[in-house]
Amino acid sequence: MHLNLSSAGNEVHVIWKDQYGNNGGNNLRYKYDDQDPLAPQDLAVTQSLNNHPFLSWLPNNEPDNNFYKIYRWDSYTGVWQYLNQTSGTSYEDLSLTYCPPKIYCPDERNFSFRVTAVDLASHESVPSNEVVVSLVGGPPPPKIGNSANSGESLEYSLAQNYPNPFNPSTTITYSIKSDGFVNLKVFDMLGTEVANLVNEFQDAGNYSVTFNAANLPSGIYVYKIEASSFTDTKKLILLR
Repeated sequence: MHLNLSSAGNEVHVIWKDQYGNNGGNNLRYKYDDQDPLAPQDLAVTQSLNNHPFLSWLPNNEPDNNFYKIYRWDSYTGVWQYLNQTSGTSYEDLSLTYCPPKIYCPDERNFSFRVTAVDLASHESVPSNEVVVSLVGGPPPPKIGNSANSGESLEYSLAQNYPNPFNPSTTITYSIKSDGFVNLKVFDMLGTEVANLVNEFQDAGNYSVTFNAANLPSGIYVYKIEASSFTDTKKLILLR
């Protein structure tokens, strides 16, 4: 038996001949183990000439590599969001900017970036290293008609998300009767926290927050609010 073993990136190829069959032992046999691709390396974020974050990374150099997927985490939403894909090894996020020196930017906050590789068989690698950058983004999720200022009576409440089922984003609304600290989190069915949507002091009023689950698998999740002595939970369904 003659055996030839080779590898390229994260795949293993085995070619051999055996003594069986009717052609004098020239049966060519082949085995291909297609693993998930290796993660991109050395992700870095620098300031572009247009004042946007510019991502660059080293390729994994696998022959069946197809493209790279870019993900971003926002401290307002607390979830990883899929941004875009590229066949190259760089990407400029035109939706965010750096705050100019000596200028106060009220919406400046931390954003994190990471990149994955996807091969021709649609296998996705584990993420690259994460890079945290202070950038200017959009404002926080807005209140929707603060009833405390309109003379209407407020109660603590947590509404069912809409739409539900959803893919990949849904809106959660809630009401706060009195000023106080509010915490709104999302958990999977095993009780593992997957997103921290609200974690701050808020005035009495009605609020709306968007939950983006682009980086989560389909399934049933639970969102829970805690405000003063009020606690409530509801289920939401992510359906791809």
